Amino acid sequence: KYGDEYVSELSIDPENLTLYRAVGCDACANTGYSGRTPIHELLTASTPVKNLITQKKSVAELRNLAVQEGMRTLRQDGIAKILHGDTDLVQVRRSCAG
Repeated sequence: KYGDEYVSELSIDPENLTLYRAVGCDACANTGYSGRTPIHELLTASTPVKNLITQKKSVAELRNLAVQEGMRTLRQDGIAKILHGDTDLVQVRRSCAG
């Protein structure tokens, strides 16, 4: 879920995108992947986040606050890595089911 407000953080030209897909070869045993590219989601325990946790607020409220504070979701990090050519949509969808 990357809206216009986040595109600048990706350091890409949205008018000139190339999306890649895995193509196999002998070196990768025909998988199209070499090594691993992790995608991450890191929740920083700021004071407002800690307050929501101690107040037993919903996961949705906690997530919304974390995103407002600058957290990149797992899906957003995956999309960024797709757009930079580090992985493809198949792998990100596999990691971010739902």
